[in-house]
Amino acid sequence: MTNQILKIKAFTLTELLVVIAISSIVVGLAYSVLGLITQNVQNIQDNYSDATHLRLFEEQFSVDFQKFPTVNYSDYTKALVLSSPLDSITYTFEKEVVLRGEDSIFIVLKEPKYYFKGKAISKGAIDAIKFTTSDSLNNRSFFIFKYTDALNTMADGN
Repeated sequence: MTNQILKIKAFTLTELLVVIAISSIVVGLAYSVLGLITQNVQNIQDNYSDATHLRLFEEQFSVDFQKFPTVNYSDYTKALVLSSPLDSITYTFEKEVVLRGEDSIFIVLKEPKYYFKGKAISKGAIDAIKFTTSDSLNNRSFFIFKYTDALNTMADGN
């Protein structure tokens, strides 16, 4: 009988170390990509939330602007008062929030521009307003107007 050494088929230590090194590189890359994807998803959610707030503000303001026959802006109080004989609502434009009565709408707007009969004004009755958003919302502008009714035309005297 011959004494033969049985050789068991297995991986060498060097081969195992190469596999562990390659696996750790792949896991590291996957973790980096996952971090980038998570950051992009968060940015998309933030943009969607901001756009939704802006759209809801635009809709609510448009409804209020058309609902109330009298709209006046006071430069002293920095308040826009929309009123009718039965009801009124006040909009105040702060730096990072718009106050609608007791409600807070968290949206960053640049200083609104007020118009009456096509002319820019700084106080008094208005029939149009232009809003421009901040840089974070791509400087989006929207313009809301209403036709001047007979009551406001006669009160103005023109």
